[in-house]
Amino acid sequence: MTLKIGEFAILAPIPINHLESALSLLAEKPYVSFGSMKFELFHEVENALGHDRHLNDVPVLIYPSHFEAEIVDEEAPYVISWRASYFEWAGTKEEMQFDDENHYRPEFTRNDREEGNHPGGWGMYWRIKNLERLLEDQRIEIRNIQVYSRKYWRKNAPPRGPEIVKRPPGI
Repeated sequence: MTLKIGEFAILAPIPINHLESALSLLAEKPYVSFGSMKFELFHEVENALGHDRHLNDVPVLIYPSHFEAEIVDEEAPYVISWRASYFEWAGTKEEMQFDDENHYRPEFTRNDREEGNHPGGWGMYWRIKNLERLLEDQRIEIRNIQVYSRKYWRKNAPPRGPEIVKRPPGI
């Protein structure tokens, strides 16, 4: 698959406590980083960004993966209610250590490793900036998002990690 800047976005589930922590962190830092094991996906994104990466950011469409409606109502739709800009990855041990030691990881993501939720650590970090909550009228149910591997997400079967999707109009 060949990705073209402007035609795709990254759809990602991120726990709400990580998002809120990241928003606070971005008041002090130029970016925050999240962990992933999806090397191939981010390699494709990096290839699309190419050498002119300073001119291009990739939209990140975020739906909270742990929010109160999931607990109260199992039929609640998964809704993109945050967005950000992906601009690079940290793929080496040194780059990841830099983000860890210099607090570019939201507080609750740092706690994940300490609590053993991801004991081996992540394979790489992906960095975002410009994180913001979407207004009610800007929100999109993920079942309305078109992906490259199939037509649409099933209502109750959202992706469990970042995925490449077709960029929705107006994003």
